[in-house]
Amino acid sequence: MIDKFEFLKDVHTLIKLSEEQRELTGENFNIFSLMNMERDEVYTHSAIIGELLNPKGTHGLGPKPLELFLQSKFLEGFQMDCQDAICIKEEYIGPINSEGTEGGRLDIIVKDKKGNVFVIENKIDAPEQKNQLLRYLNEYPKAKLLFLTTTGHESKQKWKEDFEENKNSENRYTTVSYAHLLPWIENCVVLAIEKPMVREVLNQYNYLVKKIANVTTDNDMEQKIIKIIQENAQASAEIARNFDFAIKDLQLTFVKKIAAKLTVNWPLLKIEIGEFKSDKCIIVKGLPDKYTVKFRIKKLQQPVITIIKDEIICNRVLPSNFMKKDGYSTSYVSKENEEIGALWKIIKPRCFDDLLAPTDSDGEVFIEEIKKAIKGIELKMKPLILYIHGFGSDSTSRKYNDLQSYFKEHFRFDCMEWKNEDDIASKMDEYVQQLKGEEHPIIIGDSTGANFAVQLQDKLKGLEKRATLILTSPLLNISDRSSQISFPPNLLGFIKPITEITNAMMIVAPTDNTVNQIQNISMFKGNNEILEVEDDHRLHKFQTYLPKIAEYIQHDR
Repeated sequence: MIDKFEFLKDVHTLIKLSEEQRELTGENFNIFSLMNMERDEVYTHSAIIGELLNPKGTHGLGPKPLELFLQSKFLEGFQMDCQDAICIKEEYIGPINSEGTEGGRLDIIVKDKKGNVFVIENKIDAPEQKNQLLRYLNEYPKAKLLFLTTTGHESKQKWKEDFEENKNSENRYTTVSYAHLLPWIENCVVLAIEKPMVREVLNQYNYLVKKIANVTTDNDMEQKIIKIIQENAQASAEIARNFDFAIKDLQLTFVKKIAAKLTVNWPLLKIEIGEFKSDKCIIVKGLPDKYTVKFRIKKLQQPVITIIKDEIICNRVLPSNFMKKDGYSTSYVSKENEEIGALWKIIKPRCFDDLLAPTDSDGEVFIEEIKKAIKGIELKMKPLILYIHGFGSDSTSRKYNDLQSYFKEHFRFDCMEWKNEDDIASKMDEYVQQLKGEEHPIIIGDSTGANFAVQLQDKLKGLEKRATLILTSPLLNISDRSSQISFPPNLLGFIKPITEITNAMMIVAPTDNTVNQIQNISMFKGNNEILEVEDDHRLHKFQTYLPKIAEYIQHDR
């Protein structure tokens, strides 16, 4: 019985020899793999494909790559003036309307002055959006639309009846797999024979495309394995029938090990094995605000972490800036309103490419990423305190440090650092975008920073976004300043006269020798909570005022 399966050992030997060959040739050293950009649709694949299709691209090959592309079977009969053509990546065609029939961004579009157009919609891991291909053809009804995926599969979207009735091929799309691009890329390598930098980048990209398209890079090994399969056809067929079941079982055991280790770290969370999109997965529940973390090995190959809200218990919409800095991509409930329904992240394994034989080392990589997701949710559920320092200060401010020490268990912190020469209006606009995604932030401004804090709150009010405002030794009008130190002209342009403040806490010293706080007390006492203290402008006793700040925050929220 054992002898009958010697052919498996033969295949194993061939794979080992191929691995040794890749080691010798340096094929394993791939810049895209090293930078974890193998499956990045926008910044790897669309960027390189679009640049090659651009006759004026940095490759210096002129229109020849585009001419070769037009010779591909999937563009048979399509003609274009390549000398005259332009290529645009990520072309914005307007906001997506409520019906999902207009707007969005085109991954790659190539067009000439005669009106010949082809569009490439590039999909590797990102899910399809509602009516995505229909929107693009509504914008360019005469365009040739290529739906590029790793496998060349059909689009899952439902075409409207009136669109389906029009069978004209120019109003349909053509499926293209990454494997279909290989002859074109290899021809471009030949074109770049005298441009070594371009040639080597394309060689590396060629290997990458073979990898994501599941095409072997060793033709000799491929032919030998085919011969072995042919000689053992019945046994190979039985293996093929049971292959996915065997790998799923292997990966399920692996996933259970990860779940057991996570349970040790978080005994109070509900960590269980479930199913998500037909894949067995780890489901972590019991997190703040009904968040759920899921980990699965998508299609037996891609380790993915997904963060959602419990769709049964609550609205699935996530904050717009949630976890974005942690490398997560977004799936929208409503792109038009920027409502995020789920976040997902593909994790790069440490020791293998296809997850057929996951190791303990790989398990540790996944555990650490799941831990980061859980800790990230626990942290990001804390409200944000944004501190804006005064003239001549920065994020090392004594008051900022005191706030962090006192409130660290209950709040997250950020400091809007600014310098005299900065465009502070633009900086405030950036923070408005950040604060839009926060649940009732707290803004604390000191001295000149208090002036910016009031302006920032006014901008948020215009967006119907509420924030708690606390001002310490505020400079609300430049004429209230008694100090002889002059402000730089650039800075003066951003300090606005504040004539109205409501629902704020102000900590002021009537004996302030830098800013006339008597004027502030008189002007703003009616609509705000003012804490008058025996101190000076620098508020040396600031730590003693922290309990009062805590009381105000609790009351205002």
